[in-house]
Amino acid sequence: MPHFLEETCSIRDDHTWRVDPQPKALQDRRVDIGDVSPADGEFLLRALNSGAQGVQVDFDDGHCPTWNNTLQGHFNILQAARGILEVKGQKLGADPALLVIRPRAWNMDEPNVLVNGQIVSGALFDFSLHLFHNGKHLLDNGTGPFLYLPKLEGYAEAALWRKIFEHTEEKLTLAKGSIKATVLIENIFAAFEMDEILFELRHHSSGLNCGMWDYTASIVTNFRLQPDYLLPDRQQYVSMKSDFLRFYMELLVLTCKRRDAPATTGMVPFVLAELPPEMSKAEAIEKAQSGKGSEALAGSHGALVYDIALVHPVQQVFTAARKSDSDSNRSFIVAVDEEFFTQKLLSLPRGSVTLRSVETNVRVALLYVLHWLYGRGTVVVNGCVEDSATAEISRAQLWQWVYHRVPIAASSQHVNAT
Repeated sequence: MPHFLEETCSIRDDHTWRVDPQPKALQDRRVDIGDVSPADGEFLLRALNSGAQGVQVDFDDGHCPTWNNTLQGHFNILQAARGILEVKGQKLGADPALLVIRPRAWNMDEPNVLVNGQIVSGALFDFSLHLFHNGKHLLDNGTGPFLYLPKLEGYAEAALWRKIFEHTEEKLTLAKGSIKATVLIENIFAAFEMDEILFELRHHSSGLNCGMWDYTASIVTNFRLQPDYLLPDRQQYVSMKSDFLRFYMELLVLTCKRRDAPATTGMVPFVLAELPPEMSKAEAIEKAQSGKGSEALAGSHGALVYDIALVHPVQQVFTAARKSDSDSNRSFIVAVDEEFFTQKLLSLPRGSVTLRSVETNVRVALLYVLHWLYGRGTVVVNGCVEDSATAEISRAQLWQWVYHRVPIAASSQHVNAT
């Protein structure tokens, strides 16, 4: 079971170390636009011109890695890094958002490239191609190179990335510590190693980020055989206000504050132009601001949105929080009650599974696969963007419900494969 590691307690108990100071470009983390596949040049251009602080240029959850998509994506990034990206007569503005590249996770390969006869890792391909072509240029402009690192399972992977960063800086003659990375805490085991992850990347860290659905899916997947970890209807019972997610965010924020690292939270999925009839744009904006307001009060420095129309409303929330909390960026020492957080992080909500929740998960999974087959990494369902993270939690829940023959509320049926 996940736990705080005894062999690294000296790192957690040492209150003297901090991550290196953030470069000027990363001192404002209020809003990044997430899930932006670089293959979609038009969306990438609009995101960069949106007024957001950054753009999560995504080869992971929001990208379908066909060979054409991947090459087109890297070409679009190369042009954007040089300020010459142009799509349908629209040009990059004078002060675009930061390019923050999210390479593929370690489990994804790039089968079109061989090194010494071996298929290369998708993570290394995306990282290396970007740094080779754009690293020095971004560094000279003070706008990078910045990254999001997805799906780390623990501090050993952070140590591997550190070695890759150090090797890259040496080979490309980049200043030491110039590569900065935000680690997405999307795995239940990584949640117990956040101090250690920051310690390994302390010269390269731009903080930690909450990745709610991948994180939740990791719990379901890792403990899928155990009935105590059955996850009910996620639309009804799972949100950042659920104890297991609220305390996960609290631990992340607390860890970051102790180490002078930025703490950011997840993505608002609403697409205002495609909301269902029962939800108005005003209601969606209010819901987004309310949710992010709670996260800001908890200590988050910023969050992500998918819809460009939500950039300004969410920025307002974090702007107000920064003005009201003069200590929000100041580190402090607070002891972490490891027994308490262990209990909270591993306590899932109790609740029912309805026929509607089964249908929702089936719909999301099937529509995502359909769009994937057409070369698209996201799909809008019922007014919300769905990516591989939500497709995975949908798939994982369905498998878990079938395996445990979970009863369907208000009926005599159980969830089964037929």
